[in-house]
Amino acid sequence: MVKMPYVDALEYNKFINQFQTQLDQEFAGFATVSLTGVSVLLAVIMEKSIYSSAISCVLALVLISMMMIVLIGNVKIGLISMIPNVAPILFLSIIMVIFYMKLDMFTLLIGAIALWLAVDDTVHFMHNFRRY
Repeated sequence: MVKMPYVDALEYNKFINQFQTQLDQEFAGFATVSLTGVSVLLAVIMEKSIYSSAISCVLALVLISMMMIVLIGNVKIGLISMIPNVAPILFLSIIMVIFYMKLDMFTLLIGAIALWLAVDDTVHFMHNFRRY
């Protein structure tokens, strides 16, 4: 049994891979060792969640950009209206890097909520701006 501290989600996989390599070298020819347990399961889930969230975020920004262009009716202004949608995500990402904040499920959730709020406010603002 190995106890692991709470670290960034992507650090678990690095440790697990190094540990598995070391175990394979130590027990080569004698036994096959497989790492199991909650920590290994959590590491795999977190890595897949982070990559899935990144793909979803890029896809969302592309689709939202197309919807803004259609809503506004002008490509240039539609792309300019994406600045308030992208700014919160970039701002939070920069703060996380500067202060060495850990990336986990909660920070992914906060990023998704920030994107949702920014898009919602931008759509309402642009609709009312166009209407008046």
